[in-house]
Order: sequence, then C-alpha cells, then structure tokens
Amino acid sequence: MNRTFSKIIILVFIISSLAGCMPVTLIQQSNQNYKKSILTAQLPVGWAKIRNFDCLLHMSKDGLTLQNIFISRINIDKELPLTKRKITAQMLPHELAQLIIDETQLNKEFLNLTVLSNEPYTSLPVAAFLIEFKYTNNDFVPYHVKEIGFVQGNYYYQIRYEACEQHYYHDGIKDFDEFLKTLKVII
Repeated sequence: MNRTFSKIIILVFIISSLAGCMPVTLIQQSNQNYKKSILTAQLPVGWAKIRNFDCLLHMSKDGLTLQNIFISRINIDKELPLTKRKITAQMLPHELAQLIIDETQLNKEFLNLTVLSNEPYTSLPVAAFLIEFKYTNNDFVPYHVKEIGFVQGNYYYQIRYEACEQHYYHDGIKDFDEFLKTLKVII
C-alpha cells in the first residue's frame, strides 16, 4: 500500500513539474489584445502564446518547429554577436536591414540563406524595413521568414514570422499579415 501511494505521489509530482515547463495560452477573442513595451496589436485567434523569456512575444499555431511569430528587442548599446557591429539610432532602414542580413548570414544555423526582398516598411510611424528570406536548418528543413525591424529609443525591435516552407508558411502568413495590420508603435 505504501509503495503504491509513493508511486502516485511521484507521478503527480512529475506531471505537475512538466506542466509548468512551458506555459501556453490559447489565444481567443477574449484575450487577443496585446500591449507590451511600445507595441500594441490584436493577436491571431487560434494561435498559442508561449512564455519565452528571450522575447517580448512568442506565438505558434501548429508547433514550435513548424511556425512561429516572435517580437524581440535588443539593446542597441551591445554589439551583435557575429558581426561585432552595433546598431545605432541614426541608421537608415536599408542600413539596418543590411546589418541584420549580414548577422543572419554569419549564423551557422541558417544554411543556404537567400534574401527574397529587402524594402522599407511604411505601415508604422517609425522608419522600418521588411526583409523576406529563405534558408535551410541543420536538418536540411527549408524555412521561410518575413521580418520587420526598426529602432526606437535604445532598442532594436524585430517582428518575425518564421515557418517551414512546405505548407506551414502559406498556412500562417495571412494571420501574420493581419497581425501586422493591427500592430501599433506607441511613441
């Protein structure tokens, strides 16, 4: 009897521990309003918001390795790890985009990187860029990325949609584009 009770307690402890590893909140109409730092937006219903301490917002629809939307910010006082260059508040959008492309190309996790487009992004009240690129990961899985970037204050902000090229990119890009339409920068 004691042995069975001990096994049940251990099992409950293990399940409780695992449940807290990656808190996930399903986005519904009642919780789709987002406000953090200088950004507000309407989150796409049906996606899941994932607690990730490395970024301001992390969402996925079908799984972490399949498709993701990230909002990150980096303090511009620090060097970028691969190019060893700093982002400055005075950079023009095309200069900032090129620096981000250079940094990405030096990252060994982005194989066969191909930039599809690099243009100004004019839907925000700040000078921003939009880059789109494809790459394969170390497992030779092709990915497609759409990324908006800008500097505001002491931070570089990155809004990024990344998904497996087959099926998942095209399945979620409409949600990302709708999300971008609602994105506001509070200056």
